[in-house]
This record gives sequence, structure tokens and C-alpha cells, in this order.
Amino acid sequence: NGAGAAALAALATLATGLTQLEVGELAVMSFGDGVKVLRDFSSPPFSSEDGANCVGRFEFKAEATPAKKMLTKAMQIFDEADMCGGSDAGANQMCFVVSDGRFDASQISELRILNRKLAEQHRLLVLLIMDNPDHSITKERRVFFEGDEVKTETYLEGYPFPYYVILKGVAELPEVLSDALRQWFEFLQTQDQG
Repeated sequence: NGAGAAALAALATLATGLTQLEVGELAVMSFGDGVKVLRDFSSPPFSSEDGANCVGRFEFKAEATPAKKMLTKAMQIFDEADMCGGSDAGANQMCFVVSDGRFDASQISELRILNRKLAEQHRLLVLLIMDNPDHSITKERRVFFEGDEVKTETYLEGYPFPYYVILKGVAELPEVLSDALRQWFEFLQTQDQG
């Protein structure tokens, strides 16, 4: 459905933009049937060779998306970077996740808890949803039971990720990235002043 190619293009754009802005260290993970760290924070600055190496290790064959495992592993990577001095301990950190945005409904409450923990640790997760116009996440509905009653809601209603952006194409990513970083730095300034 082209989601894999769009995700890889988004990763390349994101990594290039963050490297050019010199905003800090960059780690890359893939998640599908499992979670793999493709590049950790202790790696040297991101290069095109790193990008090619990472791209070659993505598979896009998973039947499910283990979002809980991905968030848990991301938290572990941040913790390890803090302990090794690879990242400023107590620093504000940002995590971008490129995905189709569809996750197992049974994990929603656990995902909310993990997102809350990330926020408490001054870590912001921004989900970049690569939307497919033929099967848009904005048009999907979720069916659930409330007691004996069957109910429906839009897929994004009650979504477990508080910060997400729906991208119709990779061309939108540079503007979205700059806007997200601007808002993050503004938020940090208000935190420091408050």
C-alpha cells in the first residue's frame, strides 16, 4: 500500500532535518513483530551511510504493531543514554514515531499510562502518521461494547497518543518537523519561566 516507502522517506527527511539542526543525538528503532534498535544514541552523528544501513533493515511485514513494546523500549533507550552520559540526564527529550497509526485496541489504556510516564520524565513522543488516502485513518471507525450495547466511534477518538500529526505525504514533513520543534522549544521556555 506504499506505507513502507512513505515511512522510509519520512525517516530520511526527519533524520536529515534533525542532523542539520544539530538538535542532539539520534537513535532509530523499527517495530513490527518485534522491536529492534537500529541505531542507538551512542552512535556518531547521523550520516547518509547510517541512513542506508537503517533503511535496509526495515521489513514492513508485521501483522500487528507492538506499540506497548515500542514505547517501553524507547523509554529504556532514553534511560540508558542518560545513565551512560550519552544524553544530558534530566534533559528534555523528544521521540518521533513514524507509523500508519493503527494499534491494537486492547493496549489503549497501557499506552496512555506509558505516554504519561514519558511526559513525567520530560520526554515528548510525537507520532507521525503516514496516512493512506485510500484507507485514511480519519475515516476509520472503531466498534466496541459498553455493557451489552454495541457502540462506534472514530478511530482517533480516545486515541492513546496525545501528540500526533497526520501526514498525507512526505512533502509535508519538513514544515511539520519545524513546527513541532518550535512548539517544543516554546513549551520548554514556558516551563523554565514557570
